[in-house]
Amino acid sequence: MIRFNSWSVCVLIILFVSSGCSESGPADNSSSPKGSKESDKRRKEASQEVTLQILDDQELMSLIESKRGKVVVMDIWSTSCDPCVKEFPHFVEFSRKYPDRVACISLSLDYEGLGSPDDAYTKDPVLGFLREQEATMDNVLASVGIDEMCKRLNLSAPPTAFVYDAQGKLQKVFDDSNGRGYTYEEVEKYVLGLLGGN
Repeated sequence: MIRFNSWSVCVLIILFVSSGCSESGPADNSSSPKGSKESDKRRKEASQEVTLQILDDQELMSLIESKRGKVVVMDIWSTSCDPCVKEFPHFVEFSRKYPDRVACISLSLDYEGLGSPDDAYTKDPVLGFLREQEATMDNVLASVGIDEMCKRLNLSAPPTAFVYDAQGKLQKVFDDSNGRGYTYEEVEKYVLGLLGGN
């Protein structure tokens, strides 16, 4: 029969516990891939770069004018519009493809005209969604209610995409007037035509 005194038991427990906590052994990276920390860091940095301006239609036109020399694609959307939310990641992806030749603007029509567009009730969900999407383009929240803004921009409802040429002239409106909506593949094809196919 093996007999252990209390000193031996303490030493064995310490050795057993410390061997399980050793940092010298290989780490199990299966649940936390090396790239995930870097990806999380990039995502956090990108979300901090996301800003939201509150503009009316005239200020919006000034923003578009400031992009003269580039084709401008403006995506008109709302967080309450399922097709808008579904297509928005494709818009973000498109916005990263031609940064030297195409300027992208997202226009949220989430403000319904009650209270202020700067209220947390309206602004926070929009900004949260944009950060989640890492939408580092020019992001605008309409300062007038959705019905009035649609009237001023002469559109029926989101989702809609306006494409302006490099001189700031509206060339094409993508919407659901064709009964099937549109995709950013179609928008990109049209934009490439404006860019001369390059």
